[in-house]
Amino acid sequence: MAYADALEPLADRNVTALGPTGSADQIARRMLVAINARARQLVAVSSLAHAAVSIRAAIACGDAPEDLARPPARG
Repeated sequence: MAYADALEPLADRNVTALGPTGSADQIARRMLVAINARARQLVAVSSLAHAAVSIRAAIACGDAPEDLARPPARG
């Protein structure tokens, strides 16, 4: 529920931006496309957050080197 609560303000802006005009089929299609894009974005952000927590935990336990969390050196 925390995800849903945090995203509710964004959902309102997104729905408004889609413009609820046109036929029911047009509105439904725009909503489905937007929902699919948002779902893919949320999966990517969640995956990144979980990876970051895993890396930090591995470093804290001594199972990974501390420099693993640093950005790569510029070439």
